[in-house]
Amino acid sequence: MHTEPNPLYETVKAELLTHFTPGFFGDPQATTAAVLKLVDSENPPLRLLLGKVAYPFVQQTYEARWAEWNAWKPVSDDAHGL
Repeated sequence: MHTEPNPLYETVKAELLTHFTPGFFGDPQATTAAVLKLVDSENPPLRLLLGKVAYPFVQQTYEARWAEWNAWKPVSDDAHGL
């Protein structure tokens, strides 16, 4: 299915694309060694972040989540009931 571009989003799209420089996502070939190391590991992690972009994004997301959970901890504790 194809749609026509919405001109209202052109500025947002242009701004977003400025961040996707040629090296932004890294070299896909570089993941080969990481995946093989994961496969050969005796105790592989449940999840593995690949590339330099993923780690800071996930870290920021989970720090925000942890802060929110921490702020609501008294409510969570009260829900235990005993």
